[in-house]
Amino acid sequence: MPDSAQQRWEGYFYPGTQTLRNKLGITDFTQLRNVEGEIAGQNKICLSPRYSGKTAVSLREEISYIHATLLGDVYDWAGQFRDVNMTKEIVDSSQKSVFLRHELIAESLDQIDAVVRNYSWESASFEEKTQHLAKIHAMLDYVHPFREGNGRSTRILMEHLSSFHGVQLEWERVPYQQIIKASVQVFLEIRHRSTHSMELLYQEIASPGSISLRTHEPHTIDTSLLENTGLTYAPLESFTEAPTSPGYSSSTPTDAYSIDITDDYVTE
Repeated sequence: MPDSAQQRWEGYFYPGTQTLRNKLGITDFTQLRNVEGEIAGQNKICLSPRYSGKTAVSLREEISYIHATLLGDVYDWAGQFRDVNMTKEIVDSSQKSVFLRHELIAESLDQIDAVVRNYSWESASFEEKTQHLAKIHAMLDYVHPFREGNGRSTRILMEHLSSFHGVQLEWERVPYQQIIKASVQVFLEIRHRSTHSMELLYQEIASPGSISLRTHEPHTIDTSLLENTGLTYAPLESFTEAPTSPGYSSSTPTDAYSIDITDDYVTE
């Protein structure tokens, strides 16, 4: 009999902890976060831009390749799409956002790939390309294809994609917490067919030109930000008891919010 959704969720963690099972045997949450960041930063050197929306490499293949390269030394499932549904707590809000249901991840990434490939990059102005890139980033945030490591993988993919189309992204222009908050806002705005907060972020970090491959993350991650910006996760399934350790919800909705990510608001 296949594992239940709750069994799959709990299987990601060491029993009785919030720490993801990992190849390094680290059971302390904060230590794993720090080591994960260091390893991902080192492995980023191995990456080179491949995805432009014009090559045979698909977006689905590219984001999996990036994730596997960054975190393959840490997690057995690096590069593999999550097989659980997740919610995100939003601090200072009564709402609980949800990521795209895991069954729809591959299909949705292919839809975003089409959004990239069908755009008239050559004739678009810098401002138009920047806005379009922000919308693509927002869609990827909503899809959230992996159990962990999504933000880092998405930023690298967007760096590479942008550079192919004459846009340089410099994340260090803004505080790291501002990047996180823009991603959090995605889940409040996307229901209204808006990507306003991500577009504002891109207006601050984007400039004309291509970019050389970076070998470091834009900022050192302060793990306290995980509490201050709503980056706490809980399983999203049809059961009432979820892990009750700090950062997890004890009750979850029974379904995820779903949208057609190729609606007009992402292709204007």
